[in-house]
Amino acid sequence: LRSGLALKDMEFVQWHPTALVPSGILVSEAARGEGGYLVNKQGERFMKRYAPQKMELAPRDIVSRAILTEIAEGRGFVHEESGMGYVGLDLRHLGEGILNQKIPFITELAHKYVGVDPLEELIPVRPAVHYTMGGIHVDTYGRVLAPDGSWVRGLWAAGEAAAVSVHGANRLGSNSLSECSVWGRLTGEAAAKYAMEAPSQTEDREARAAFEDEERRLFDRLLHRESGGISLGEVKAAVQNALHTGAGIFRHGSLLERAVSELMRASARILQVNVHDVGTVYNMELKELVELDGAALAAQVILLGAYFRRESRGAHYRLDYPRRDDENWLRHTVAYKYGGGVVVRWEPVRIVKWPPEVRTY
Repeated sequence: LRSGLALKDMEFVQWHPTALVPSGILVSEAARGEGGYLVNKQGERFMKRYAPQKMELAPRDIVSRAILTEIAEGRGFVHEESGMGYVGLDLRHLGEGILNQKIPFITELAHKYVGVDPLEELIPVRPAVHYTMGGIHVDTYGRVLAPDGSWVRGLWAAGEAAAVSVHGANRLGSNSLSECSVWGRLTGEAAAKYAMEAPSQTEDREARAAFEDEERRLFDRLLHRESGGISLGEVKAAVQNALHTGAGIFRHGSLLERAVSELMRASARILQVNVHDVGTVYNMELKELVELDGAALAAQVILLGAYFRRESRGAHYRLDYPRRDDENWLRHTVAYKYGGGVVVRWEPVRIVKWPPEVRTY
């Protein structure tokens, strides 16, 4: 964004339904694929009320919302040390043979990180943030696009950094690896072809000087200033809390408004963070501060995209707009910096083969 480029569809943040409590380490969908159940504290296999056909194999957004609903309505367990609510992943009925032959890594995770024997006990799980469907605004070949839709010549992006939109609003499990493989090759070949055919270029000294000037300005802004005695961890927690408030599994306009306000206050405090090391070599404090500065800007794009998208679609679920609205919102959000703020505009989704259908699971 600070380079004048655009981010697309950043409001679509995927939560993985089953992460260990309290560590957040993911428990693969392979556990449910082999026949694992999700149960509440009453021992009920509750997914039958949310996705009666697919049950535990419903898409990630549906399973995540179901788990949080069970917890919020008092049917979840409570972790004694952390106070976190959770449900149980039940693998006991699968037997030792399947656990050892098909999913031994899950048994190892349970033993190592929560001290649970899946043959005898439930594995404590709840949703955790996992993936972002959005990313750098690119075309089908991975060419990076400027806010006006024109190609930034010579610049390419692929994989999880890019939003080529193959996943739409809700990625299916394991498809990220496929995307990286396909677009890694597609974009790589296109970039190589461009490089081979482009006129021979000598070093652009003006461009290098401009880059070095920008780097110096960044260091000056973050290092050579009066600090306000605020710790980096304090501001980082405030950014995280703002995202948790507004960009969680369940979203609402009023919560998003509050989250944006919280985030803007947190962002304003970044320049007050204490940095004790003012060097530019192996300065880990500076590295973390630069990352936080960028994360706060990305968080702003996520929250604004979620606020303006007044519908529910895939991983984006709004309590105040619970229905998908293809007539008004079958379009991408494209965000970019303009002046001192972030601008969000929309582009139509190009339907090539499969139009959206009613989701029934």
